Amino acid sequence: MPRSKTIREDIQPYIDNLIEIYEETNPDLGEISELEKMENISWATDMWWKLFGDLMGWAQSHLTGYAIMKENPEFIDFLANKLNKTIHEGSHELEHFGWTYSPNRPDGECEEQKAMELITHDEYGEQILPEPLTDSAMRTLIAEILMSRSGTTSFWRMPFQHSMFALNHGEVDSLSSPISERKQGRPYQLRSWKIEAVSQVNFRVGKGFKKYIALEEVGEKIGQSPETLRSWEKEILKNDPDGEVDIFVATLAGKHLDLFETGQWRDALDTYEYGSFRSTPLVYLAHMRHEQLKKHDLSEVKRNLRFYREK
Repeated sequence: MPRSKTIREDIQPYIDNLIEIYEETNPDLGEISELEKMENISWATDMWWKLFGDLMGWAQSHLTGYAIMKENPEFIDFLANKLNKTIHEGSHELEHFGWTYSPNRPDGECEEQKAMELITHDEYGEQILPEPLTDSAMRTLIAEILMSRSGTTSFWRMPFQHSMFALNHGEVDSLSSPISERKQGRPYQLRSWKIEAVSQVNFRVGKGFKKYIALEEVGEKIGQSPETLRSWEKEILKNDPDGEVDIFVATLAGKHLDLFETGQWRDALDTYEYGSFRSTPLVYLAHMRHEQLKKHDLSEVKRNLRFYREK
C-alpha cells in the first residue's frame, strides 16, 4: 500500500488545531476558557481521530488483518493458498486486506489488495466466505489498538482491554454487563426506534405540517396515540441529549428539504447558523438524515417498536 509522501504536511493542520484548542481551554485563563469547553473537546477529539486516521491508518489496517488471523486462522489459510504465499503476523498482506474495511483507503490501491478482493468475492461482488471480521476478531482488534504504557489513559483503556479479552474467553465482566435495572425488551434498540418515530413527526413539522396533524399521521401508521408520541418526545428532550439533537435535525431536514434535494444547501445555508454537535455542524447532520427520513417506511418503525419491546 503506497504511503503519503507529504505526510508531515498532511497532518500539520491537525496538530496546529489541537495545540490551539489545548491553549484556549487552559484553566489558568480563568472562566473565559470554560466557554464552549465541551464543544472544544468535541473538535479536539475529532481532530485527534483524523490525525490517527492519516498517521496510523496503516497500523489499524494491519491489526485488523492480525485480529482476523488470530481469531479466524482458516480464513488466512484460505488467503495464503489463493495468493500462494506464507502469511505471518508481520506480512504486508494483513495490512492490505485490513484496508478493505476502511471507506477512506489511500489512493493507488496495490494489486495485491485488488487480488484479495477478487479471491474473497464472486464476479458480482458477493462475498464467497463468511465475514472474516467476526465479533471476536473485532474485540481483539479493539484490545490491540488500546495497547500502550501511557499512564494518562490507562484508567479506562486497561479495563476496556480486559473486558474485550474476557468476552473472547466467554466471560462477562462488570464493564460488559448491562446495568442492573430491568427494562422492557431491548431498551437501547427500543429507544432508537422511539427517537425515529418522534423524528418522523418533527420532519413533517419542519415541512410545514401542524404539530397535531403530524402526530396523528405518524401515530396512526405506527399504532401509537398522539399522546404516547408526545410523552416519548418529552422524555427524550428531558433525558437524552443525543436524541434531542436527532429530533432537532429531523425538523431542520424537513425545513430545508428542497435545498437538500437540489443540492443548493451549501450555498444557501450558513454551515454554523444552527450550531454543531460533537464537532459536526447540525446542517451537515440534517443533510445526511433527510434522505432516510423521507424514505423511511413507517411500517418498519411500527414493526421494530413491537419487536424490540417484546424481545
